[in-house]
Order: sequence, then C-alpha cells, then structure tokens
Amino acid sequence: MIKKFLVAGALLAGLLTVVTYFALPGLWKSTPPLLKCESDVVTRKTYPDGNYIELRMTTLLLMNSESSLTAFDKGVMLMPEKNYAIDRRYNMTLERVDNSNIYHIHGKQMQKTPDDTAPADIINQLMMDSINFFWITPVKPGSWMIQGLVLPVMVCRDI
Repeated sequence: MIKKFLVAGALLAGLLTVVTYFALPGLWKSTPPLLKCESDVVTRKTYPDGNYIELRMTTLLLMNSESSLTAFDKGVMLMPEKNYAIDRRYNMTLERVDNSNIYHIHGKQMQKTPDDTAPADIINQLMMDSINFFWITPVKPGSWMIQGLVLPVMVCRDI
C-alpha cells in the first residue's frame, strides 16, 4: 500500500514538474539561491490490521547557501497507543547538480532536543531519510514544491 502511495506521489510530482516547466518557464529561472520557507505536513500510514501512524509536522527550511541547508522539524506523531513529540534539527551539506534545481545531499547531521521522543525507525519509514537527492520547483512567486527532502512532495512558502 505504501509503495503504491509513493509511486503515485512520484508520478504526480513528475507530472507537476513537466507542466510547470512548459506552462510557466519563467518560474524555473527564479529558484532562489537562498531559501527561507516553511511547510505544514500531515501524513497518515494505515496498516491492514487497522492500526495507524499519523505525522503532523511543521518544517522550517533555511538554505544558507547552495552548499548548506538547515531543516527544523517540530510536531507530533500520533499512534493508537501513544503520541510522540518531534523536535529536531537537520544540518545538511549540499551540492547543486549542473546548475539545475536538483541538489545532492553529501552529509546530514540530526540533533534531537530532549523533548523529541519519536522512535527513529518509525520516523525514517514515514520520511525520505534514505534519499540523497531533492529538487526545488517554483510553483508561483513565493511558493516552492520540494520533492524528496522530507516527504515525497511538500509545498513550502516564503517566510
């Protein structure tokens, strides 16, 4: 079930990328060298037995340069038997691929606050923790679709 969701999300993301590339070509030239934006994400994974995991999170992204990104995740992970707090920061070293909108993550360091009680293995299932590439697609001025960084697709608005 989750594979179908990820495949459908990737296909939708690819379709949106192609549509924005041809329909709105001027936006592709406006990808910011420095990005400061936030996104609210709610995702839910339901298991065959009826159990579920729901993730409600706000992500703040600060791209300090083309080679450095900091992401702050704050929220809650809800499960039938228990809720967990999420409060963590990721520092990433990046390389822009051939002056495109694609970035390669070379290094990632995660720091959790003492309040963060979410189990790492479950968070890694729900988030794109093992992917080392992401790309940024402008949707409209001040809004960006970021694919492959936190979840398969998220929309981020300037702050």
